[in-house]
Amino acid sequence: MPALSVVLGPGVESIGTNKILGFSGALIALIIYAKKGHLKIKEALVFCLIASVGSLGGSSLSPFVDKEIFRYLLIFTCPVILYIVLFRDKFLKEKRNLKVNQFLLLGCGFFSGFYDGFFGPGGGTFMFLGLFVVAGYPLLTAIAISKLAITSS
Repeated sequence: MPALSVVLGPGVESIGTNKILGFSGALIALIIYAKKGHLKIKEALVFCLIASVGSLGGSSLSPFVDKEIFRYLLIFTCPVILYIVLFRDKFLKEKRNLKVNQFLLLGCGFFSGFYDGFFGPGGGTFMFLGLFVVAGYPLLTAIAISKLAITSS
């Protein structure tokens, strides 16, 4: 995304181009996770629907936002995503026997979908963290559902 912002400028042009790349990568990963049996489709459908509604809202709003805001979002989100990647062990501890809070799950779906539609970079990471950390899904199931959500959003 930073490179696209340099070439195309900050804003919806960079976001849209980045979404094409993100969609392609997420679709390929989704196919692999689904073939290996990690995708729980019934559990994923509601999350994906809510994330898609959020994404539609975010993408509908982003053309009306000043392009300079996207530059600041990029400056803020890149270090956050880098922190998550570098210190992923803090986030990747499996929880056992955790009951899924549907309200939190739907909130995570909507807000991560909104972010993904509005801006994009790290949207899949935020979806995964919502599914894994907040909802308590197993690691590979959370990844598979997040790939489906990114593909659908």
